[in-house]
Amino acid sequence: MFESPRKWLGTIRVSSLLAEGLTPHGGGAQQPPATAETVRDIQITQTELLFEMDRGGTGRTILAFLVLTLLAPDEKTSLAWAAFSLYCAISLLYLRLHRAFAASEDWKDNPEHWAAWLTVMAIASGSAWGFGAANLYAPAHPEGQAFAAMLIMGVATASVVSRTMHFPAMLGFIVPATVPLLAAMVIVATPLSLMTACLGALLVVAILQGGRVLNRSQMDSIALRYMIGSLSEARINADQARKAAEAGSRAKSEFLAMMSHEVRTPLNGIMGIAQVLQISKLEGEQRKFVDAILESSKTLLTILNDILDISKMEAGRLDIEFSNFDLVAEIQRTAGLFSHEIAKKPVNLRVRASELESLQVHGDANRTRQILTNLVGNAVKFTDQGSITITAATLGSGLHPSNISDAAPLDAIVVSVADTGMGIRRKAIPELFKPFSQGDQSNTREFGGTGLGLNICRRLVELMGGEIGLASRHGEGSVFWFTLSPADPSLESEEEPSRIAG
Repeated sequence: MFESPRKWLGTIRVSSLLAEGLTPHGGGAQQPPATAETVRDIQITQTELLFEMDRGGTGRTILAFLVLTLLAPDEKTSLAWAAFSLYCAISLLYLRLHRAFAASEDWKDNPEHWAAWLTVMAIASGSAWGFGAANLYAPAHPEGQAFAAMLIMGVATASVVSRTMHFPAMLGFIVPATVPLLAAMVIVATPLSLMTACLGALLVVAILQGGRVLNRSQMDSIALRYMIGSLSEARINADQARKAAEAGSRAKSEFLAMMSHEVRTPLNGIMGIAQVLQISKLEGEQRKFVDAILESSKTLLTILNDILDISKMEAGRLDIEFSNFDLVAEIQRTAGLFSHEIAKKPVNLRVRASELESLQVHGDANRTRQILTNLVGNAVKFTDQGSITITAATLGSGLHPSNISDAAPLDAIVVSVADTGMGIRRKAIPELFKPFSQGDQSNTREFGGTGLGLNICRRLVELMGGEIGLASRHGEGSVFWFTLSPADPSLESEEEPSRIAG
């Protein structure tokens, strides 16, 4: 029965927020506009609410129309009852429309169809009210005039609430319900009727404006609910994707750690055999071959150790063993490792400390030695002449180079490694402590290395509660520094060290 009427009557407008996107309260990035599927869901919701809010008032409106009919002047009784009969017929069609909507299983496929029919019924109902009110209006019955005006305006105001979800239905009821009565007042053309007509017209405009505002408010409320729901769903999906990525990263790190162990075992065997060959009787060329094997094996072992450390850090399985230890002894031990390489260059390697015999600090001695080995190794690698100075003292001791005074904390024990090498370009400094990064990509080809060393140093220093940084000028040298905590008086170096996982 209910074929689709004019298309514009059923056009279900949605909130403009859906086209513009949602901007969070307080600023922030604007969310993208809603998808067509979301817009369709909102139109379905609005249609469902439209029928729900429009249902249930038929009996009350028929009773009100009956009162309007009974108050009609004697000369217009026939027309009044005709209008009442018409309104009852329209009300029956209204009820049938609601029942058809409730029984429909596929109304969600075409919500505009049902919204259009509800608008048509609203126009018909409003026209019946307008005809009845205009019929009641008679200049000889001022009490009828007042009652008709009050009743019609009350019915118009009530329709704002019941049809707020669809403005065409609201407009389709209010205009035909009020215009006939206002026109009748203008036709009579008495001062009272004209003033009443003007006031009535202003009231109708105010009712429509209020209805429009309420309509937009309702649409925005529904749109926001859907958009917030979409954002919550997107946040859940992003969280699940993040967890999956973290799980994949952990699996990768565990695989790298396992493979590093598997490769390191035979490599240690190769190095052991090469060291045995070194002390045996070899000819000059044969000794060069063995030295090359041993040097290449050491380089490969360093790379494997770096990969293993990075893998452990990313998997959260790197242990830090805290204890009090002698920092000066570790520095001297590290400096001794490079004495043979330093002897090949016109470079002077010096150690300076506020207490030359012993300087007790709190941290992991093995990891501190690893940091020192990396920083001193880089200084030796990139310094062809001049000096390399390793300093351990508080910043206020005056032993450190002046160009780190604005960077390192004053109260901690600072270890600095200063060289007179090639230095680092300013634009490369922010990238140095990132993994697989070097100050100059040409250095990778000339000096080798993976670019993991400084990133490992940064992570180790942070795990021990310290800071790391550098100061450098290209062509003049660099100063790398890191901080350590003073010795903990409550601990003795002989006690079992405390351990945390990084």
